[in-house]
Amino acid sequence: MNWRNIIKETMSYKGISAADIERQTNISKGLLSNYFAGRTNMSTSNIEQILDILNINLPFHKKNIPEERYEENDFNHFLIDIQEREVLNDTQKGVIRQTLAKGYNSLTDKQKKVIYGIVEPYYVEECKFCMDRIEWYDMLNAYEQDEYCTYCYEKWQKLKNEIRKTKF
Repeated sequence: MNWRNIIKETMSYKGISAADIERQTNISKGLLSNYFAGRTNMSTSNIEQILDILNINLPFHKKNIPEERYEENDFNHFLIDIQEREVLNDTQKGVIRQTLAKGYNSLTDKQKKVIYGIVEPYYVEECKFCMDRIEWYDMLNAYEQDEYCTYCYEKWQKLKNEIRKTKF
């Protein structure tokens, strides 16, 4: 698979139209083609910055989100939180509305890809300290707290503050 197809595939997960995919692919072509052809030495951070500007996540960065997680009770609250925090396009807003009204199982495969594209950047499977599964109600907190659940993050902050107060 060439880099152009990779970009198209990953952008389709985000619910971006074919015309926008083509436009952004052409923009990225000049920036990335030399790198993918091995004609330039771009740093990884430069590539990540370009991809971030274009709002592209390459497939090897994808997280495996078990489909049954979308059926959990607090998933809808997570989607509401995302709506309040994110600037979403009309397609994404419509798919979220349908998910909230009729449930995840009412979505087509294409709509499920849109939901995945919304959820994937924020998805944290488990707390990296206690290893407990992150529930949807705590997902955005875990994302913002470096993949710690709220309990562990608060304990860690308290410990750091106590260490700062201690004089050696």
